[in-house]
Amino acid sequence: MSPRSRSPATTHYEFIAHTGIEDASAKQNLKTVRSHVMRNYLHQQQRQSGQSSKSAVSERRQSKQRARSSRSASKDTDAWTTPGTASDPQNQFALGCIGSFDVSLGVAPHRAESNPFLGYVPQQDVVSCLAQSYVTCVMRDKKDGFLQPSLDTLNAKGETMRVVQETLEMCGSDVPDTILFAIHSLAYGCSTNHEWVEAVGHIEALQRLVETRGGMHHMEFDLQRILTYSSLFIAAELLLPPQFPLPLYPNSIPFNLAFQDDAQIRAWRTVKRFPKNNSFVFDVVVRMHQLGLAATPDWTDKIDKRALSNLYFEAMHSAMLVQLEEPWHGQLQSGAQGREVSIMFKVWAAGLPIFVSAALRHLKLPQGSNTMRYYHGPIFGRIKAILDDNGGHHAWPRGKNLEPILATLFYALEALTWDDPWRTYCLHAMRKVSNILKLKNTEDFKKVLDFFPTTATYQDLIYDVWAQITSSSVPSTLSCVLQDSS
Repeated sequence: MSPRSRSPATTHYEFIAHTGIEDASAKQNLKTVRSHVMRNYLHQQQRQSGQSSKSAVSERRQSKQRARSSRSASKDTDAWTTPGTASDPQNQFALGCIGSFDVSLGVAPHRAESNPFLGYVPQQDVVSCLAQSYVTCVMRDKKDGFLQPSLDTLNAKGETMRVVQETLEMCGSDVPDTILFAIHSLAYGCSTNHEWVEAVGHIEALQRLVETRGGMHHMEFDLQRILTYSSLFIAAELLLPPQFPLPLYPNSIPFNLAFQDDAQIRAWRTVKRFPKNNSFVFDVVVRMHQLGLAATPDWTDKIDKRALSNLYFEAMHSAMLVQLEEPWHGQLQSGAQGREVSIMFKVWAAGLPIFVSAALRHLKLPQGSNTMRYYHGPIFGRIKAILDDNGGHHAWPRGKNLEPILATLFYALEALTWDDPWRTYCLHAMRKVSNILKLKNTEDFKKVLDFFPTTATYQDLIYDVWAQITSSSVPSTLSCVLQDSS
């Protein structure tokens, strides 16, 4: 047997036993060396054995200490966890309502099966539990039809803000992810409750804290997605520039050719309803058509969810930039015709975020997940101001230039709840547009809307909306069912 195949100790001591001169003095010296070596070896073994026993005892003590700490931490967390937070399986709808968390929008694949509603699972500490409790209370208020925040919502909001402020004072520039998640939850809750000034303040605070940490790329990818989602939603409502870079999956599977061809064909049909020499329209509407197709049963299960997530962020980003940059100004003619085209473009651009949010919501409906309509009050206000200024409907465009306005009003009407005051104005404006376009029946109404991005849910509502436009009857059963499901 070669020395390499033996254990180090055996090889070492056999080498000593078989080395040296074969005489009496040499043998005696060899015995002395062997005895010293063996004594040293046994002493080392005893020391190692003693250390291992001590380490075992120490390990047992540490494990007991960790268990006691874990039980203590769980008690503290439970004290802050209220029914309806993510730890309550019966009320997981709250965070699921924050659109980017849904599995249909590309939750990280390794988390999709175990947690179908949440893309980012925050650490369950005090501030995270408070933030989730606040969002849950906000969602419950909306489902219960409260016009103002409930006492539970106000308490949860106040406690969340208090803990966030105290934590920021202690941590300095080393801001933990849970604080960013809590501020995001505050921004989302405030926007849902129409507290837009506070929502903007939270988003600005998020931006400063992210810059303090060195940028978005230093945090978990799913956290990047939810922070960007909330900031995009609020910025689109209030006509603000984007705050964060888009969190796009680098390894998404591209849409197949059939899907892309279908979207491009539909986009070219849409472009023909706009004035010529406005190439930016195609770049925008092709993404909208892709979102609409993704929400149809034919494509929902055939496209990569990570690619769909990227598409959502790109579509919302392009919808925001069109409103901010107004790229149609360079192509406008002078005089009344130019003003009419400007009105059409402004209304159409204002309604793009409504369609993006609705497409996401329609994408969830077939899966039975809990969704809710987003409140687009600031956008509705801008649309009304554009249509009512400069002489009202007398200054509106004529012919096919009025069709994008009809499509936008259709998107807006679908996004409104039945008790929303904007609903009356929206129906009134749609009646005027339909009269100017001389639409006689449902087929004419559907023919116009089919030129623009749509979803299966929009298609189901066309006949019902036309019935509401042409009469003052109560909403039909179909609309009530769709309203309740959202």
